[in-house]
Parts: sequence; structure tokens; C-alpha cells
Amino acid sequence: MKTLRVGSKDVTLRKALTEAVAEGAVILADAELRFVLAVADEADIEVLAMQSSPEFMAHLADLVERARKGPHKSLAQVREELAAEP
Repeated sequence: MKTLRVGSKDVTLRKALTEAVAEGAVILADAELRFVLAVADEADIEVLAMQSSPEFMAHLADLVERARKGPHKSLAQVREELAAEP
């Protein structure tokens, strides 16, 4: 992965994109602001869209909380239930 500094004379958008296609790039804007530039496929774009949805993220948080508080079965219980099925 190549590291590129914003403000450097030789760093252009075209160069950053070329580096991202080849091996990915870290763009340094300043000491605290960094970005990763990489090629994204359809799955990557879908993940970003879902992460950007407050409703979906709230739903996931609710599912995590329900899983923590809800009833649990041991592995032995699950095996017994599966073995009992016809």
C-alpha cells in the first residue's frame, strides 16, 4: 500500500486512483486526517450503504441486545433437538 501526502506537488487525483488500483493508497491530509483509497466492488458499496443507514444500524444494535438478553441454548441442547428431528 502506497502512502501519498496531500499538498505534495506530484500527488494528483489521477495518481492516487492509479495507486489505489495497483495496491491501495493511504492519503495523508495532515497529522490527524488520513484516508484509505482502494478499489471497491459491489459488496463494499452495499456495506457502506448499510452502515450509512441509521435505521439499519439501530436494527442491528437491537438484534445484538436481544441476543445478549434473550434465552440461550447450550450446544448439547441444540444437538439433542436436532437428533430428535425425524
